[in-house]
Amino acid sequence: MKSRKYGKYYYLRLKDSFFYDEKILILESMEEGEKYVVLLLKLYLRSLKHNGKLMVEEGRGFSIKMIGGITKNDESFVKKALEIYESLSLIEILKNNVIYFNDMELFVGSSSSEAERKKESRLKIIKEKEEEKQ
Repeated sequence: MKSRKYGKYYYLRLKDSFFYDEKILILESMEEGEKYVVLLLKLYLRSLKHNGKLMVEEGRGFSIKMIGGITKNDESFVKKALEIYESLSLIEILKNNVIYFNDMELFVGSSSSEAERKKESRLKIIKEKEEEKQ
């Protein structure tokens, strides 16, 4: 009998309101919206081992072709999805094509209340910055 090798386990913790989040509802309302949500979840899972950064190795991100291959989606769909995610502030594209998932701390970590507090604090700072620009 062959010995099986098991990888490291990671988990993604979703609140029961995940599918009612405004950004997820926007994604779902689009043509092929459910595919956008499934792709997002696949990418979330893939980024867990790098603390919310989607990358092949330290400092080097996946190409669109690579993302299409690992998620079983065509390149044009992946490209459009990433543009949509970026416009909804779900992701940030960092240098060398590393993708950072902005709300990842809500899905992993020791305390969801602490993550919520951090998110609210970050949103407050962003709002204050926008008000100062006006």
